[in-house]
Amino acid sequence: MRVKLTKKLIDASSPALRREKLVLWDSSLRGFGIVIRSSGKKTYCIQYRDARNALKRLSIGEHGLITLDEARLAAQKLLSQYKSGELVEARVKNNIFFDQLAESYLNKHSLQYKRDKSVLEDKRLINQFLLVTLRLRIRD
Repeated sequence: MRVKLTKKLIDASSPALRREKLVLWDSSLRGFGIVIRSSGKKTYCIQYRDARNALKRLSIGEHGLITLDEARLAAQKLLSQYKSGELVEARVKNNIFFDQLAESYLNKHSLQYKRDKSVLEDKRLINQFLLVTLRLRIRD
């Protein structure tokens, strides 16, 4: 639902049914909204489409911990970063991907504390079962 978000409206809003969530979108800033859960938790968010046209929702902060005005400013900044192409790079740069985590495990634990045969078995299991869905391989 697209409405003018105000503190009074947010405080008064709750989902109609127990197991639902209510999403209110701001009419003045496209892509900015608040998710209101049946538990009472209210989280500010932005929504956009990525390069593959998949719908992405990014949480900004919880209502009460940040104000509506602070969330709106953060949303403007994040949406402008997205439009200029900076948001995707910032999100990817800060994430640790599973292949990096697996390689770190092999280097910091497996190679130091296991025998050669066990290290090879760890590499085989990671490559065959864990990374196969991601289509990644740990270098030998």
